[in-house]
Amino acid sequence: MDVILAAYGSIKDYVNEGSLTALAMDGEEDLDVGDQGVHVEAIHNQGYEDIKLPFYYFFAFPKGTDKAMIKQFNDAVKDIVENDEDYQQKIYETYLQKPFYQGTEEGLKTFDDITEVLNKVDLSGKVEQ
Repeated sequence: MDVILAAYGSIKDYVNEGSLTALAMDGEEDLDVGDQGVHVEAIHNQGYEDIKLPFYYFFAFPKGTDKAMIKQFNDAVKDIVENDEDYQQKIYETYLQKPFYQGTEEGLKTFDDITEVLNKVDLSGKVEQ
């Protein structure tokens, strides 16, 4: 068995054709899209209470990037994510995800929280016998 972490929307065609099986969602909520016959239980609802790792996309800039440029970029992304209904609909239809925006400070806190969770996970691939 191979295991991958992927947004459900990016693998849904493979799940529908039967070449992949979605075992669990890694976020805090089950994925339930009744009109598409999709129900994937969150892993923490399957007995792994400590695993709640939501999937985030983020933009990062090199150290020293002009703060005014970063602010302008953040403002544009925030406007698109929060106000462009066509964008929101396309993201949901394609990836079954609802886009949301976090500013710099909040985003860095989320990144730190995820890093803390990942640091507790054994990713060595070793199987205890």
